[in-house]
Parts: sequence; structure tokens; C-alpha cells
Amino acid sequence: MKKLNYFFIFLFFMFALIFFLPHKNLLFLSESLLSKNQINISQELINKKLFGLEIINSEISYDGVKAGNINNITLNVLGIYNKLTINEAIIDTKSFNSIPKNIKLFEASYTLFSPNTIEFYSESDLGIMKGYINLINQKLILELHPSKEATTHYGTILKFFKVQQEGLYTYEKNIKLY
Repeated sequence: MKKLNYFFIFLFFMFALIFFLPHKNLLFLSESLLSKNQINISQELINKKLFGLEIINSEISYDGVKAGNINNITLNVLGIYNKLTINEAIIDTKSFNSIPKNIKLFEASYTLFSPNTIEFYSESDLGIMKGYINLINQKLILELHPSKEATTHYGTILKFFKVQQEGLYTYEKNIKLY
């Protein structure tokens, strides 16, 4: 019975910690980390949610040049499962012509059940991409199922991928995280 009481106390403590977490401070911390790489988010409207926050109509710039607009960014912080979702990003192709213009969906998730990886999923003009970052080995691994227009418009991106089989491209790179 005592163990059950301790479990409920622990569960209540975790719920309170996540609920009262200053989510806007997470946003400002991430903006300061992005600004070190010359990436700025501006003109955003921030809505606090129960377990996260939502950023609406933000403008992204890189190195002082407007890179595009993002319709909606949602950050859910649940402790056990955390997820970042970006919906409807439109990239300015005048300045960044090798990047897909429309990114319909981008999701990145991290769970304590798999603490070594951050998983990605994306739908864009380039196609459907899945991947993950192995935090222990510091390796990025991507699988791309390109769209029909990717082969004609995004050849500069596809040349970095290895063709595995018909309709599947892979990319692996060692990265430095910290």
C-alpha cells in the first residue's frame, strides 16, 4: 500500500512539474540557440496550451534574409513524450532555391522509452522523409521516398542521398551535437 501511495505522489509531482513548466522560456531559449546559427523567428503569435505552446504565423529569416513563413508550430512537452510539429511552411525560393518550397508537415519527437534517438517525419515537395538522430553515436539517418517532381526540381538535394532501391533514397551523416 505504501508503494502505491509513493507512486501516486510521484505521478502527481511529475504532472505538476510538467503543467507549471515555463513553456515560453523554452521558446526564448530555443530562439537564442537558433540565433547563434543566424536563424531568427519573428512576428509570431504565441498561445500557451495545457502541456505546451503553439506559435502561429511566424516569419523565419536566415542570416538577415527572409527564408519563409510558418503557419503553425506546436510544441507538446509531456516529459515522457515530447513532440515538435510544424505545419504549412512556405520557403522563399528566390533566396533558397534548392530547398523545397512547400513543407506540409514536419514532426520531431523524443520519448523516454527510446532515450537515444530523436525521430523525424516530413512531408514536402521533396517527398516523404523519415529519419532519426542517434544521440549516442551522433549520427543522422534519413530515408526519403521522393515525389515525382523531386527528381526534376531538387536534383541538388538528391545527389547527397544514396539510391537503395526504386523509390527509396538514404542519407547518413555523423554530426556533432555538443
